[in-house]
Amino acid sequence: MKNRVIKKILEIERCLGLYNEPTIGLLTGSMGISIFYAELYKLTGEERYFERCLSVASTAMDNLAEHSFSHDYSDGFIGIGCGINWLVKNQFLEITEHFFDEIDDEIFRGGVHDIDNGQYDFLHAAGGAVIYALSRLSNPKALVFINHFVEALCKIKQADQDGIKWEDLLSKQVLQSVTPVYNLGLAHGIPSIVMILLRIFHAGLHKEIIGALVPQSLNWVVRQRLKSGSTSVYPGRIVDPRQAQSSRLSWCYGDLGLATTFWAAGITLNDKSWQNEGVTLIRHSLQRVDPLDDASLDAAFCHGTAGIACFFRRFATTMQVADCDVRHDFWIDKTLKLGETSNGIAGYTFSTQTNEFGSKNIGLLEGLTGVGLVLMDHIQPSNTLDEFMLIGV
Repeated sequence: MKNRVIKKILEIERCLGLYNEPTIGLLTGSMGISIFYAELYKLTGEERYFERCLSVASTAMDNLAEHSFSHDYSDGFIGIGCGINWLVKNQFLEITEHFFDEIDDEIFRGGVHDIDNGQYDFLHAAGGAVIYALSRLSNPKALVFINHFVEALCKIKQADQDGIKWEDLLSKQVLQSVTPVYNLGLAHGIPSIVMILLRIFHAGLHKEIIGALVPQSLNWVVRQRLKSGSTSVYPGRIVDPRQAQSSRLSWCYGDLGLATTFWAAGITLNDKSWQNEGVTLIRHSLQRVDPLDDASLDAAFCHGTAGIACFFRRFATTMQVADCDVRHDFWIDKTLKLGETSNGIAGYTFSTQTNEFGSKNIGLLEGLTGVGLVLMDHIQPSNTLDEFMLIGV
């Protein structure tokens, strides 16, 4: 399989090298492509990939002053800032501290606005801004922002007999729901809040508060288990508890994101029960070779085979759960097979938001860049995707 993977990585590189992406988002555009080239340089040592990384990143940074961007992690200012900071930390870019001043102010200002409006979403609101702030603790404003985030979560949490929870206002708006929506996905929901809190904990901040919030929120999650015999152990989100449904196998929603969340909480807080719950979810997911929504299955990291493969690599290496390496290879093989079409880009077509195939998406989250990064991770494991996509703390 290794030769097939390398061949596909190089095919992806050729396509990305020819693509003139007008957007520069971390998960949607050229900032993610620069990360791809950085990883390809680390894998091969070939100088041309280092130069390509610098070229793509420099063009993206030049566009910062020329265009307006949304304020989010996926395709906006937050993710761009995180990408630049990662390139600096990994010695691909040399930038003075002063360069970040304006970026910091913009991100923290927008993040405060999100927090004050109850928007904690990782991909599209304050959650992503916290990830950026944790990489910018050299700036005192970052700590002020993180403090505000934690204080706000304490204020807006909802407590009941099962534990504590946070409402997903974004999904409520999208679904046009008149009742509260609670999200159990890593992309937008309570697991992302827990993972972000754990990263704050690992930074040595708010340990006592987080040590209370995390167990209470996981207690609530555990009470949402579906009936025995369901395809997944947990639902993706809850609007009406009586109608909670099984979730697909993916990065964005489902048991895989919850598994890594339970495990990380158990390791961080030294609680075996949470670790065991994570292992239970992994063992259940090992039995699933159909991700529930196979009719619209593609290779994307977000909701497709690449993201699933990435999880099982982590479960095999970090948690050392038996058979995860075999299942990782299974999903890598499926990812490669999805790239054998005669159309699309590098053999891949990606589903759009309407679940229609044919999109030549090059992004990290839903397109070609993410597939390439996962395939490189198969050859030479890296923590890059863990860092960007909340898979680890």
